[in-house]
Amino acid sequence: MADTSTVNSRELGQVLLGWRKRARLTAAQLANQLAWHRTKITFMELGTRLPSSADVAAYMASCGATLPQVHEVNRRHHDGEDGYLVRTEAVATLTYHEGRASHMNCMHATLVPGQLQTEDYIRAVMTESGRLSGEQVELRTRERLCRQAVLNSAAEQRFSFYLYEAALRCPMGSARMMHEQMLHLLFAANDPHISIRVVPFESGRRVASVGHLQLLDFEKFGPVAYTEAFKAWVFMEKPQDVGDSRTQFTRVEEDALSETQSRAFLAHMANEYDRPEGAADLGVRAAPRHREEGRPRR
Repeated sequence: MADTSTVNSRELGQVLLGWRKRARLTAAQLANQLAWHRTKITFMELGTRLPSSADVAAYMASCGATLPQVHEVNRRHHDGEDGYLVRTEAVATLTYHEGRASHMNCMHATLVPGQLQTEDYIRAVMTESGRLSGEQVELRTRERLCRQAVLNSAAEQRFSFYLYEAALRCPMGSARMMHEQMLHLLFAANDPHISIRVVPFESGRRVASVGHLQLLDFEKFGPVAYTEAFKAWVFMEKPQDVGDSRTQFTRVEEDALSETQSRAFLAHMANEYDRPEGAADLGVRAAPRHREEGRPRR
């Protein structure tokens, strides 16, 4: 086994745990079948380290997996480049890691971050992608709502969001939906565990050039940077990539409004979107955003 916990090993651990649960075996029963110590099962399922292909095959076979299924799991988890995990779909993996992060930084230049989206906004985003059927849209909407549960966790987690002004001005759905989305952001911004900072247009060159980026810090394992493209989800763990990501957040933090200013900005946006259905869309006017130089940005 490799001696370091990674996103890859932890994702594999969740896959193996799923197989054991479907087989209705306890960890002790499976360990007995394989003549392994029970702690080996625990380490594999927690992703403490990446198990060998042979151990994965033995584990899965004891849980009823076929040879093609074993080959597919080993291919996904043993053929990639160290320090990177690339997936075309990784909701479960992302949700798992967000739920265990002690601090999450997130910036988004084009959309409200998924963790802060209302149900109607999620559905509009999924529909506008043009790649999903109605049934798939509903499935993805439910998945994203489940992912948001981390914000309501009793754990002492901290969440820092940086929203580019363009994301707030891009209408997803009706004015009513955007009004509700702004109110939702305003409500979240008053949570002591959540920091929401708006990056105005005139200071947005850095966040616009980065796009979408998350940085997850953990108490029990190393930090992970994450980004999402059109059809690829990428997790990065190399020190250089994590360091570069941290630098980007430091730079964007310098450009962002304070938390107090950001709440005022969101309230202004909510008012601008609060208009009768069918009224002419004249666009959202610029909100006042004087920087509070020399003051803590709260």
